[in-house]
Amino acid sequence: MEIGTIGVKFGSELITPHNPFYASLGKEIIESKIEIDSLFAFDNLIRNRDRNNYKPNLLLSRDSAYLLAHELGFEK
Repeated sequence: MEIGTIGVKFGSELITPHNPFYASLGKEIIESKIEIDSLFAFDNLIRNRDRNNYKPNLLLSRDSAYLLAHELGFEK
C-alpha cells in the first residue's frame, strides 16, 4: 500500500491480458461483459463520481469487466 499526496492506493490483483474501455467498442460488447445497472449501483454505493467517457476506470478481458475505483471513491 502506498500513501501519496492524493490518498491511499491499493491493488489486489494483476489482470492480464486486459484492454481499457473505449466508448467506440460498441454497446453490445460492453453489455456482454458487465451489467450497466450494476455499474451504476456500485458507483453510487461507493460515491464514485469520476467514472465518465474520459476516465472510465474499466478494464475489459475476454470474458469479464473489472471496475477500478481509486482516489475519488469513498468520498464524504
